Amino acid sequence: MLGLECAGERADMRAVVLDGDLRFVRDYPAPEVPPGWARVRVQMAGICGTDMELIKGYKEFKGVLGHEFVGVVDQCENAEWVDKRVVGEINAGCGHCEWCKKGMGRHCPERRVLGILDLDGCMADYCMLPIPNLQEVPSDLPDVRAVFTEPLSAACEVLEQVVLRG
Repeated sequence: MLGLECAGERADMRAVVLDGDLRFVRDYPAPEVPPGWARVRVQMAGICGTDMELIKGYKEFKGVLGHEFVGVVDQCENAEWVDKRVVGEINAGCGHCEWCKKGMGRHCPERRVLGILDLDGCMADYCMLPIPNLQEVPSDLPDVRAVFTEPLSAACEVLEQVVLRG
């Protein structure tokens, strides 16, 4: 299993797993919350071109797919986040390198990426992200729109990195 290991008694969840084959399972280990992270009960997950490329072998990913989601914080050491509806920044930096210290964890050379690189994704009952990666969803924004936060922010990131002229 990529991502975070379960400790103690095992709880299972449903998940879409890529491990050479793409399959739906009902007995994937549910993640346990480590310090500084939150477990999110996924309400809705999106499928994008990156997921399709991962299925074709891109990055040789193995684990739970998915990085576009909206969900509710289920467990977290910070009680203020519990029961909040959230989306999340998918890059989980190490927190210690120069990139992370500058607040640029999405460029961390040791980062894990939700459902893409070394971190189980959101096509499951639960996913995990560091608490600082969470963004609360306004109550008037429906799930069917909130789930597009990640692709929208990826598009906006391009505009921050490339100067457009004309």
